[in-house]
Amino acid sequence: YTYTMIFKTCSQLNDSQSIEFGKGLFENLPSQYQNHPIILNSALHMLMQHGDIKLSEKLFSKIDKDTTSYGVMMSGYLKNKQIEKTIDLFFQINKPNDINLIIFFNACAEIGNEKVVHSILNMFSKLNRNEMTYGLMMNMYNKRNEPEETLNLYEEMKREKIQPNEQISILILNAFFQLNHFIKAEEFFNQIPNKSSMIYDVVLNGLANHNRAEQAFDLFQQMSIPPNEYTLSILFKICSQLNNIKSLEFAKKILNVMPEKISIEYNYS
Repeated sequence: YTYTMIFKTCSQLNDSQSIEFGKGLFENLPSQYQNHPIILNSALHMLMQHGDIKLSEKLFSKIDKDTTSYGVMMSGYLKNKQIEKTIDLFFQINKPNDINLIIFFNACAEIGNEKVVHSILNMFSKLNRNEMTYGLMMNMYNKRNEPEETLNLYEEMKREKIQPNEQISILILNAFFQLNHFIKAEEFFNQIPNKSSMIYDVVLNGLANHNRAEQAFDLFQQMSIPPNEYTLSILFKICSQLNNIKSLEFAKKILNVMPEKISIEYNYS
């Protein structure tokens, strides 16, 4: 698997010299490796990462395709903003796997074509309904600025007795904030049994972005887990909005007990 590792390294470096080296290696592959699926998929990924779509398509047309190679090609198209090609390629897959689905839904979230959305809904009706498929649909709707549809799916989940995981909870909270449904967001937040820092971050940021700094400040003080760096950045935004002695003194107190590295970053930001 030396060739695979080299192609992967060239993809990660992604500079002209590395890619040219990788291309040269690919063009001179020994005959026994020229049909090796893992090596060819690695080469395909390298080419797509560098934006060489024409050469990638030439390689893809020659290889024996499986869900992995389709996934690599779809991901490459998506990275290079070839959204419709990503979607078209998905419909050529006989039995798409979870990764193919994720890339497909991410592509659909980037396009406003109603015909495509109709195709997605039709496909969703045939899929096994689980946390992943609901999460993918909700993410697409939120990105398309259709939070009402996200909340409709949440109601459907409740009827099917599917509990939202952390990712879905975040999507639901974001949908509530997009619609300015602050009371419903609070009610949903209170129902979450084990609140992670990401859950707190979404609510704090949602409140701060909607001029509810006082409510956000109170929530921060009630946090049952230690804040992370992002949470602290939201806190300082909240305190600057409030701009009163209580909040500023609290921010100073937090800053004084922060780890030295983080404290230095905030002092100079």
